[in-house]
Amino acid sequence: MRALPSCRSANWKMLPPALFYHRAFPLALLAVHLFCLGMLAARVWTAKQGGLLRALQLAPRRALHPEHVLVTLVGCNCVGVLFARSLHFQFYCWYLHGVPLLLWRCAALPLALKLLTYALLEYAFSYGLDRVEGTSTPASSAALLLAHAIILYALCRAEPPPTYADERPPARPLARSD
Repeated sequence: MRALPSCRSANWKMLPPALFYHRAFPLALLAVHLFCLGMLAARVWTAKQGGLLRALQLAPRRALHPEHVLVTLVGCNCVGVLFARSLHFQFYCWYLHGVPLLLWRCAALPLALKLLTYALLEYAFSYGLDRVEGTSTPASSAALLLAHAIILYALCRAEPPPTYADERPPARPLARSD
């Protein structure tokens, strides 16, 4: 199996090279990756249709809501980044813009934790790097994994987005100002 050298990867830097390059490690990551995608598909992305099997049976003939598509795609990226054995810094460029969508959809997540998660990502890709080589460190790699675990938790706890384009998003109660 090909892999980005562990010294150049932003993920799993805290692991010893013997474990990072072990044949079972990428297979375990793949299994957990697929499990998380399956759980999100069954319990979050198709929750309004009664689960994944029911959603597949109903095969929508209506257009999907853009927010549903976006949350699903960015959520898949989050799971992929979390469980990728090797992750290059270039992923930060295109991935970071979807993070606020996933964090701010979860009303149960305190604002301080949302901001901390965003700060952990910034630390992992910008400030926690080795000063000589410019590569990630075990601490920045751990920060990256922790941030993505929080994002995955937020994604699981968030209200599912509207599924179809002709569906109205759930009304959010207005805050009282008295």
